[in-house]
Amino acid sequence: MSQPWRVPIPIRIALAINLVLGMLYLGNTAAGRPFRRVTRFVNLTGEANLPAWYSSLQWSAVAACFGFLALRARSRGGAWSLPATAVAVVALLFSLDETATMHESLSSGVNDKSGSEAVPMSSWLVLLGIPVAVGLWGLAAVMKRQFDAVPRAWGLYLSGLAVFSAGAFLTETTLQLAGMTAFPPWAIWLEETLEMVGASLLLWSGLLLAEGEGLSEFISPPAPASHAS
Repeated sequence: MSQPWRVPIPIRIALAINLVLGMLYLGNTAAGRPFRRVTRFVNLTGEANLPAWYSSLQWSAVAACFGFLALRARSRGGAWSLPATAVAVVALLFSLDETATMHESLSSGVNDKSGSEAVPMSSWLVLLGIPVAVGLWGLAAVMKRQFDAVPRAWGLYLSGLAVFSAGAFLTETTLQLAGMTAFPPWAIWLEETLEMVGASLLLWSGLLLAEGEGLSEFISPPAPASHAS
């Protein structure tokens, strides 16, 4: 008999924040963006604002989970320490990108997709999307035995990777192929929400794996047993 789903509290909070951020963006857009500061603060594609800060924190949490796994594997002499470290590094790079906007700086003609700017004809699907997706899948495949030891961790990891990739790499490409010359608000919401939900699913997978490696005991070690005099 399969075990019932148990959604950890941090994941419930993350999914709720994903929903709230999307509603704030759509609500502000529907209202006609009446206040510039509010628009900048809730813009899903903006920089140095609430969504960017939250996404950076979420990716940092993913990195922390897989970093913990790497440390545990190394202490036990496990061969999967290296792939776990690599996943953590990639997650840290995504966290850095949310705040330092690295891929925007490296691309030409990328601008704020606020609904009125032209969609840049980038090649992120080929140059970055496919290599990153395949690389993260390959790193996890090396750790497949560890994933198999924790129910649902593998499925959540693959689901998170697929959802994030759909938002980060496929949405823009699909709009370009459809001949769209601007990102409407619904497309921005879809793209960014998929990215955030994908990261949440990856975090969920990482939390399950970390719990299986004793994360709870690491954070709150059991009190020493008292000895009767």
